[in-house]
Amino acid sequence: LGHSNGRFWLLDRTESALTDLRTLAGGVKAPPDLVTIVAIDDNIVRQGGTYPLPRAEIARIVDAIARLAPKVIAVDLLLVDKGPAEGDAALAKALATHPTVLAAAAVFPETVQPSEDRDGPLAGLPTADRFLHPLPAFAEHAEVGIVNVTTGQTGTPLSVPMLFRTRDKIELSFPLRAASVAVGQPLTIEPDRLLFGDHPIATGSNYALPISYYGPRRTIRTISAADLVGGQVDRKDIEGRIVVLGATATGAGDFFPTPFDSLMPGVEIIATAITHLVAGDGMVRDRPVRIFDTAMAIGLPLLRTAAERLHASRRRPAGGER
Repeated sequence: LGHSNGRFWLLDRTESALTDLRTLAGGVKAPPDLVTIVAIDDNIVRQGGTYPLPRAEIARIVDAIARLAPKVIAVDLLLVDKGPAEGDAALAKALATHPTVLAAAAVFPETVQPSEDRDGPLAGLPTADRFLHPLPAFAEHAEVGIVNVTTGQTGTPLSVPMLFRTRDKIELSFPLRAASVAVGQPLTIEPDRLLFGDHPIATGSNYALPISYYGPRRTIRTISAADLVGGQVDRKDIEGRIVVLGATATGAGDFFPTPFDSLMPGVEIIATAITHLVAGDGMVRDRPVRIFDTAMAIGLPLLRTAAERLHASRRRPAGGER
């Protein structure tokens, strides 16, 4: 019962290891051609001379992306602190030129607090103390989503929560916001599922999206921001696609181990989640699948035991010793 509700951590821990093995056995897969990553990498950092990049430089990158007409620009950077007024103004102006989603972060308490809505459909949502939102000067020109992921015991991101909560509000995740803008369909939250229009989103328990990795880093198309601002990018790699702008520079610190790669940038994990949401090609780990898991785990040993007893009874000689 606990496993069917996604609350039996021991089985989930074992399942995460087996999922890694199945992912490696399946090999590298070509992702659907929906998302392009524009990377704030070592090349653009060398040009700018500092990291984090100045806001004016980020504005220049956003302007260069917008000129190539993507569906949406998802900025996987936390713009929570004020910078030089001129740079902030330039970035706010750039964000206003195209549909954009900005990242916010959930800050969680050190100890887990019991949910006030213990039996409701939102009882299992990640419950944060507060959210770190982008500055109002930026947020007023964009949608905002929470960028946190859920990692397993080894540090590998296993899923991305689609919904987060505090005591008084619910926030959508960053990938869900970006996918919603790109799809252009209204998002509906129902007690046991999410929908884009009439199309259901295959999430697991507690509205978490399981991550199925396509391959090592750069499996999803990745373009250096230096090449972009230098005019060395083919327009078709940006036009009509979801563009995720994020950091892959050596000093960024936003890296995670995955089955294919010991250090995958967080921006590529976010891009993978967005791809799953739009393409509908992620793993299904919902309640019916977990119930099937449980039935198989119980049923197969029972069948084997019954078969062995039947076999033993047929081999026993008539009138022989028991």
